[in-house]
Amino acid sequence: MLATPPDDVRLLFDDEVRPAGGDLAVDSRGRSVLAGAAHRLGGNPRALVIPLRPSLTRGSYTVRWRVVSDDGHLISGVLAFAVGAGSARPVPTLSAGGGGPSASAVLLRLLFVAGVLLAGGAALTGRVLGVGRRVEALVVGAGLVLVAAGGFGLLAIEPAADATRFGRVTEAAAIAGAVGAAAALASLLLPALALPATALGIGVLAAPTLAGHALDPRRLRALIALADFAHLAAAAVWIGGLALLALSSSPRARRRFPWIAAAAVGVLGAASIGRAVAAFPSFASLVDTGYGRAVLVKTGIVAAVLGLAWANRRHLARAGFVAELVLLAGIVAAVAVLTDLRPPARATARVVTASAPPPPPPRDALVLAAEDDDVAVGFAASARGSRLGVRVTALGPEGKGVDGLDVTVAGASASPCGPGCYAATLPLPAPPRRIDVRVGDRALVFTLPARWPAPSAAAVVRRVDRAFRSLRTLVVHERLASSSRNVVVTTYRVEAPNRLEYRIAGGPQAVIVGGTRWDRLRAGAPWQRSQTEPLRQPEPFWGSDPMRNARLLGPGRASFYDPRLPAWFELTFEPGTYRLLRLKMTAMAHFMRHRYSGFNRPLRIVPPA
Repeated sequence: MLATPPDDVRLLFDDEVRPAGGDLAVDSRGRSVLAGAAHRLGGNPRALVIPLRPSLTRGSYTVRWRVVSDDGHLISGVLAFAVGAGSARPVPTLSAGGGGPSASAVLLRLLFVAGVLLAGGAALTGRVLGVGRRVEALVVGAGLVLVAAGGFGLLAIEPAADATRFGRVTEAAAIAGAVGAAAALASLLLPALALPATALGIGVLAAPTLAGHALDPRRLRALIALADFAHLAAAAVWIGGLALLALSSSPRARRRFPWIAAAAVGVLGAASIGRAVAAFPSFASLVDTGYGRAVLVKTGIVAAVLGLAWANRRHLARAGFVAELVLLAGIVAAVAVLTDLRPPARATARVVTASAPPPPPPRDALVLAAEDDDVAVGFAASARGSRLGVRVTALGPEGKGVDGLDVTVAGASASPCGPGCYAATLPLPAPPRRIDVRVGDRALVFTLPARWPAPSAAAVVRRVDRAFRSLRTLVVHERLASSSRNVVVTTYRVEAPNRLEYRIAGGPQAVIVGGTRWDRLRAGAPWQRSQTEPLRQPEPFWGSDPMRNARLLGPGRASFYDPRLPAWFELTFEPGTYRLLRLKMTAMAHFMRHRYSGFNRPLRIVPPA
């Protein structure tokens, strides 16, 4: 909800993206308000800009965007915004669209992955098994033909694929496949060409890891990529070796292959553990997502292949090898589907989102709050004689209460008391008064102050407010999160009465002096000047006087509730000067931690040169 109309919509992703076309921006009547095609922000391949017509009138608007991610996936979404102070909360009038992978994309990925496994596995095992130069050349060449066909086909149907990591790697692998296939075929006449064909067959093994999910931004990306490559190479040895064995009658090859296959299966299983931990945030996501169900199908086929391989261990007949290859082809088909699906998001599953925000805490309650992934969990404790009344509220990222949660307080089940609200009454615990709260699978601990009931802190918070506003200069160290996965670290430098400078770690910077601001995407990038409303500084986050439930938590500590956001605040301050040292704010998908320093120290904020 914006007081003034924006010039454009900007989306920042955690990896490089390319516009995929099909973007829309409409008003509440469905009329287009686009001012041009979506494009990447200059100098920042992770930012998408959707230009809007100037001077949008008061009302609600919906924007649909579509991008191709660096790992080759088409991603789409919608967002809604309103123009005009006091407007109603906007509701999207467009759908994101999308859906599952297309049949042509799955088929082409099947050809590509099958070719990689066949060519790479045959190139790795051909000499060890001793199946003969001609058999090895035929299998490696056939695999590389599939790589070229699948790769060039994917580039033809995937929008903007050539400008992504997926597209660049796939194109390189397709070219290597075409060159390698020609070399393998020519090696039947010129044996010297067998070596480059083998090298290219092994080289394309790296393509799925370099192009796919393994290199998506995440922690321990290098280890996950290594596990992914080991998993792929082991599968290639198994599949490529079987293909060679099905075409060869070499007794030596039949003696050696069971040991090679056993080692490959061992590596395959070990590498699968790391890949599963990286891909699935919970056991439920194995069943609740298309990606998880594809993995289960793949795992079931692997179990069937292992059973058949065990039956074949004594009777190494060609029919048995062919049967194994047929089942392994099913695994490759499942992998083709997997590579065209996005892994499940690492988010906590919620049961039901209510249609309204949760109720505010009781007027006499002490309030605290905690974070449960992207849900704000409020805690309110009220004295009820010798007992304690507790209310737990779950505020979802949409600003609504989260219903249907299993909530317990000190082991007692809490009963619903409104949208996203859960209440319980229990005996007042002896100091230290730690209250264990379980919200679904998440265990939280809230500690009541030693002095109970906690005295009012309204006057104290007002003095903290006055001390903060009277500062001449200030440095703010901020950690801001919208969930357990999305965190931004920012340093602010503040100079009264209206100057501000901030730097986001590894990201944008800004300088604001009165009614003028300068922005740049990163250190070293050019500054962009624009006009803005002057900001009074320093200004606390809780506004002028919104406090409710202000209570002392102990010396130099207080908490209160802001019903306008709504938000829960906890303050740490110097008891003598009331100077604010730390702040904890918990709100709708907004979990902020501040540390303050540089009080009234020499600091001069000036326009950038």
